[in-house]
Amino acid sequence: MWLRLKNRQFFDVKFRRQHPVGPYFADFASWERRLVLEIDGSQHIGSQRDKIRDAFMIAEGWSVARFTYADVLNDMDTVLDTLSAIIDGRITEAVVSREFQFYPAPHPHRVLRTTLPVWPRR
Repeated sequence: MWLRLKNRQFFDVKFRRQHPVGPYFADFASWERRLVLEIDGSQHIGSQRDKIRDAFMIAEGWSVARFTYADVLNDMDTVLDTLSAIIDGRITEAVVSREFQFYPAPHPHRVLRTTLPVWPRR
């Protein structure tokens, strides 16, 4: 995935690897797009920790896209097509499936409806 994203090769969007977002590290992140990409193995399916992590990132203004490791290895073109749809605004609402999840950051004039837990503020 990194070979396709680095050096602004993908839609001229700058991505960073292992970018810190609060106490977490995103697999890949674009600061200019406020977009986090996570590549998950099967151990992440239904992970409560990931839900809390995603909720934190969303509350901080980041959109979060999660792809499976298997899809990245076996169907990179579909992963990149989906990512391009996020970047150019064709996917704007939350999508939740076993293979892919997308949680958009809330816009100032729109309330995000999601099943993610609310991150406790201190």
